Amino acid sequence: MRLMPITSRAWAMSLPLSLPLSLAMSLALLLTISLAILPAPALAGGDFVRGVVTDFSGADGNYAFTFTQTERKDWLLIGNCSAIKVQVRYQRIHWSDWLPFTNSTHPTRKQTLQAGAFLAEAAQQRKSIGFGFLGRGLVATQTACSFISKGLLQDGDVVIGFYHPV
Repeated sequence: MRLMPITSRAWAMSLPLSLPLSLAMSLALLLTISLAILPAPALAGGDFVRGVVTDFSGADGNYAFTFTQTERKDWLLIGNCSAIKVQVRYQRIHWSDWLPFTNSTHPTRKQTLQAGAFLAEAAQQRKSIGFGFLGRGLVATQTACSFISKGLLQDGDVVIGFYHPV
């Protein structure tokens, strides 16, 4: 058997291809686009704890209140804060986040008003409720234990704060 040197081009041409190059590139492009436009709910973590609402004020989607965690857990909802001050300034999200394939769960104005009324009632009655966030639902301000939210969503006796669309 006689061995012949193989040039790099000849070597590359002798490799068996499992898929035609154009099909492989099409599949790679399809995968990239799918990952870019499909929602990623696994990235939207959040939690809630039980507590009481105090110092509630505001109306029409703009609220300020203090939530004090009463549920005994090994952890606090946010950092070292057993009581947090929350300012809600309802803001519509960008129009493109309402496209059907994005499935935004950002609360509507009506949902925020409903949750605000529930918080006002809970503060007046000093009753225990759940309060938490979804995704980055509360964004810290310059003041310790003070946060901003752009929308609220009530589910039973739990209110969830939103900032960025999830």
